Amino acid sequence: MLTIADFSRKIIFDLNRTFPIARVQGKYVIVESKPNSVSVPISSIYGEYQKTRDYEKTLASYINIINDILNQYKFKIDYNNVYPLLKSKKFGIGEKVASRQVV
Repeated sequence: MLTIADFSRKIIFDLNRTFPIARVQGKYVIVESKPNSVSVPISSIYGEYQKTRDYEKTLASYINIINDILNQYKFKIDYNNVYPLLKSKKFGIGEKVASRQVV
């Protein structure tokens, strides 16, 4: 069984294989995948590892959890439903534009 220090180093090493940035900050494992990030307490991950006594199973479980959270806010634009705004060549020509004076 790994100590918490050895476990922390190993989990960061393995998470960096899957995610762009994984690091320890204080008592948390921070995983970043722009524009989102996830922070998980090391004690939670290590606690599960102690219960299961299976590092690979714990790693796989937390990779899935982190993926779910990071991918929760990703979206894709459906360009089939986006329409351009068409304007004539004369649009805006000759219109008065309000100017602001800085005092």
